[in-house]
Amino acid sequence: MRGRPELLASVGRPVDGVEAEVRDERGATVAAGRTGEVWARSQAVMAGYWGRPELTAEVLRDGWLRTGDLGHFDGDGYLYLDDRIADVVMVDGDNVYCLPVEAALTRHPAVAQAVVVGRHSDLTGEEVCAFLVPAAGYAPGPGVADEVCDAVERELARAHRPTAVFWLREIPLTPRGKPDKRRLRSDAATAPATDGGRA
Repeated sequence: MRGRPELLASVGRPVDGVEAEVRDERGATVAAGRTGEVWARSQAVMAGYWGRPELTAEVLRDGWLRTGDLGHFDGDGYLYLDDRIADVVMVDGDNVYCLPVEAALTRHPAVAQAVVVGRHSDLTGEEVCAFLVPAAGYAPGPGVADEVCDAVERELARAHRPTAVFWLREIPLTPRGKPDKRRLRSDAATAPATDGGRA
């Protein structure tokens, strides 16, 4: 990867014995650079879910596993994972991937950790909600939230700007140690925005 630091963001190329494709909603392979669902096929792919034929039929197609990951290949065959399908937020018809928004948020010095989820919006269909843990020395508040959200909009695009911000002492985790997005979606759906970015 010497001379190509961008490859550090990839998961590499498929190894021998593993096929991977990026496909659209219809199951058609997409061109390099376009984002779609990652499908994989190998001898190690599972046979199915025990006692769940309907779920098996949903994720297994002709020996291919629908991973639920969104990603894209570059022109040299390196695969990049962009997000999980379940985590995409649809804002005014635009797909907003949470991982780039989370990365932009944590690049601000006031933010130690960030998790992004979507919730219903009567105005835009869905809106971007940010759960933030403040960095040491920063006090959460409306001014800081606006500054952080301004930075996201400048770096990415208007649709990526969080319109609801919630400050937490710590991010809730699943038993596997990952951010508990299911709980955060539920919290976002039932709580008013506090210290949020401007809509």
